[in-house]
Amino acid sequence: MSFIKDTFVKVKNDVEHFGEKEWHNWGQNQEFTPDEIFRPVNLHDLKKIVKKAKENNKKIRCAAAGHTWSSLSVTNGYLVIVTDLNKIEIQYNEKLKTWTATTEAGVYLKDLDKKLRHHDPPLTLDAATVLNTVTTAGIVSTGSHGARCSNSNIPDKVISFQIVTADGELHEFSDEIDPVEMSAARISFGLLGIIYKLTFKVEPMFNYIMKDTFPTITDYWKPANLKNEVLNNDSLEIFYWPFNTPGLAERNDKLWVKTCNKTDLNATENQVELKLASAFQNFELEFGDHVYEHVAKFPESTPFVSHLLFKVGVEYESEKIVPAPDAIHYQSGIDNIPCMDLEFAFKVNH
Repeated sequence: MSFIKDTFVKVKNDVEHFGEKEWHNWGQNQEFTPDEIFRPVNLHDLKKIVKKAKENNKKIRCAAAGHTWSSLSVTNGYLVIVTDLNKIEIQYNEKLKTWTATTEAGVYLKDLDKKLRHHDPPLTLDAATVLNTVTTAGIVSTGSHGARCSNSNIPDKVISFQIVTADGELHEFSDEIDPVEMSAARISFGLLGIIYKLTFKVEPMFNYIMKDTFPTITDYWKPANLKNEVLNNDSLEIFYWPFNTPGLAERNDKLWVKTCNKTDLNATENQVELKLASAFQNFELEFGDHVYEHVAKFPESTPFVSHLLFKVGVEYESEKIVPAPDAIHYQSGIDNIPCMDLEFAFKVNH
């Protein structure tokens, strides 16, 4: 979520922006005051912003839902918030023999999912992040990856970009035009310009078998088993919840293992059940935010609280068959707990 203060006004170049120029990201670890903040609503606005920046020797950074913890959007120049660029077009590409979805930069995944789900025929992205409150340009330009073990990741699903570059003009990038330039555009971090539109290859809707298990660390955490899990699942996530067994017996602690695998079987959960589950998850995490505030004040309670939350809210073995977007975005309410994140990437051998 982005937070802008003060009233909505117009400036001389007819691009909408806010008078009070203060912005902070969702995690609330980045806060700054750019020279100006803009909210473009169309291509004309984007071109004007870039040309104005060039005339005034200003640098441009972009922001959307603000979920990155990095300083990627921080600037003392112009901040362009793209969330009002929110149009979606679905087309069949005769040349590639596939359905495609073209989104403007600020389209939220939840809105793209809804549009694809209600299309005839129903369609889906087969790779995305757990969060659906992020934007298409945001997740692609930052190389967000999701949890797939096989095939391609999210940026690989993009077959073309329309980007307003430093000259203030619109340029197209695709493998057909120039595969080297397209590779650079796929994860560009904004270096090539402001993404206006991006086109995804999408798939006919399908179902996933979504399975949650809770093996002990000693039984599961073995090289041969980990290799087998990665190679034999479409999606794999392994979570460790500290202090999940009494008495700090780490050797007996459990892991939360979530796998997803494509299936031709019918869904076992209907949309009413899934929406109710999503609403309950939102409530759980809103309550959880207050619990974590308590833990921060009374750190000695961490083992007890962590164990209790694991038993009450996490440790529940299940196997469900659900549509792809419901499996990919299996956790609702993450936005209710602003947090910090530290990630590591390990190179592994086959």
